[in-house]
Amino acid sequence: MGSFAAGSIDIERLVRLIMADLGLAVGPVSAPVPAAPGESRQDSGDVAELRLTSHVITLKAVQQAATPSVRRVVVPKGAVVTPLVYDELKDRGWDLVFDAAASSPAGRKISAAPPITRLTAAFHALSAETFPASFFDQIRKTVPVDVYRNDCVMQAAEFLAGRLADSAAKGILLTKYAAAASAVCNRKRELRAMIGRDLASLEKDAGSIGANLLILDPGAGLYQVRQMAVRFAALGAAVCPPVLQRGLEP
Repeated sequence: MGSFAAGSIDIERLVRLIMADLGLAVGPVSAPVPAAPGESRQDSGDVAELRLTSHVITLKAVQQAATPSVRRVVVPKGAVVTPLVYDELKDRGWDLVFDAAASSPAGRKISAAPPITRLTAAFHALSAETFPASFFDQIRKTVPVDVYRNDCVMQAAEFLAGRLADSAAKGILLTKYAAAASAVCNRKRELRAMIGRDLASLEKDAGSIGANLLILDPGAGLYQVRQMAVRFAALGAAVCPPVLQRGLEP
């Protein structure tokens, strides 16, 4: 029977790493557990710094990457942090730091576009009870939000076209008739409207046309609609891709 060479396996270190993952480590672990792609940990004494590079910081991402020594979470400036993450960090007593120097794994800056100066939210054929008064509170922390209600999608499109003629403004149209609203809004040269499908594809879809108007169907669920609205506002001012400027810009 073969035998392992002396020193080929550091049993003590292996045990400490396993205990650390279980939250049972006593004393510092000799080396940090390797971080998953898109995150890193930097130890300073007995305090570890967890750095996340995602545009959207979720509770799952924090929980999966955390170790007992973490005391600080660093995220890119402009990243959307979900309410559950704020609650989790408060419960753990961890600090949250927004770092302007943080970038994606590819080295692309998170906040390439300048911030918007105003967001207009139009509700079409939806009652006031459909969305709570606090729906846009998270966005209002960084940019003013004007709310407009109209039962005619054509009038709503006309109103939004006037409001979004300014390149530093963006809008959100909440309606049960997303497809029809998209067709009407995209007849206005001031508007580059897209329908929000899900949070994962939002940034790519918005960037492909430089969308300045996001159309959301409340049927997708209030939580997901809120997350897409927050993320769309955080993307900054809409920039029409050069290849489409001739056909899409006024």
